[in-house]
Amino acid sequence: MLQKIVRQRGGLHNRVTRRIRLEPFSLAEIEELLRSRRVTIGRYQVIELYMALGGIPHYLAQVRPGESAAEAIDRLCFARDGFLRTEFADLYAGLFEKADRHEAVVRALAARRRGMTRPQLLAVTGLGSGGALTKVLDELEQCGFVMQMPRLGHKKREAVYWLADHFSLFFLKWMEHHRSGARDAWLRKRASPAWRAWSGLAFEAICLRHVESIKRALGIAGVETVEGTWAQRPAGDRDGAQIDLVIDRADRSTNLCEMKFSESEFAIDKAYARELERKRDAYRAAFGDRKATFLTLISTYGVRVNDHAQRLGIRSLTMAALFD
Repeated sequence: MLQKIVRQRGGLHNRVTRRIRLEPFSLAEIEELLRSRRVTIGRYQVIELYMALGGIPHYLAQVRPGESAAEAIDRLCFARDGFLRTEFADLYAGLFEKADRHEAVVRALAARRRGMTRPQLLAVTGLGSGGALTKVLDELEQCGFVMQMPRLGHKKREAVYWLADHFSLFFLKWMEHHRSGARDAWLRKRASPAWRAWSGLAFEAICLRHVESIKRALGIAGVETVEGTWAQRPAGDRDGAQIDLVIDRADRSTNLCEMKFSESEFAIDKAYARELERKRDAYRAAFGDRKATFLTLISTYGVRVNDHAQRLGIRSLTMAALFD
């Protein structure tokens, strides 16, 4: 549609009267959809569903009243006749003519959850020309599979690409090499340390998709901002540092955001407090003290009030902010 209709230079040029961009549902829209179908599972489990199925209404409409998020994921993704067992291959083959190129990019990004630059993607995917990669990235962006995140302090062309499609991430991590059709497969996987590591990264990706909601919760929806990621490589005595979401504000302030998926209030201990302090100090050293710098922590149930949280002046948001 992009190449042969929207960007057509022949007889269809300038004949497009309206474009409708279908985005994945937000968490608030998913909650409304599930409620309309009498599925009442609570916001924590809505987030669990989003981690696996993304915001695709067709997938979410398969969730049945009376089953938990884990049960629904198990039935749809891991049962022998699961509705989504073959969805990954069918999806890309159905959307793109040379789907192997698109899959190569998606697999490369799935393996690097912190994102990749364009030169890194060229080196890993083996797409010989920059033009071929540009077309693939453009099509994946237009379809919502891939998003760009500016790297603060770098040029625009050095932006990071990251895989924004949650189902693709879930398939490549958990489903692709799963062979057993036994019941409760996901319930067993969900109890593993690998699940805890993956859920943290998946929650970060959800937060990056809901930046506007985060800004509203912080009370800065009306402030002009630039959102990006920031990283500092180790050099000499200087440690490396990574901040996955920086909200750089026009009111001479900056929010350095950390995201934590937790089954209860998140407690900042001494080691993590030291890490947060180090990241903040590294960012200030890189950009100077022209702007006030605030540490912001987004977690499912908020941050437990303790000496570390108070000393650092942590601004805490719960998952409710993401449903705004």
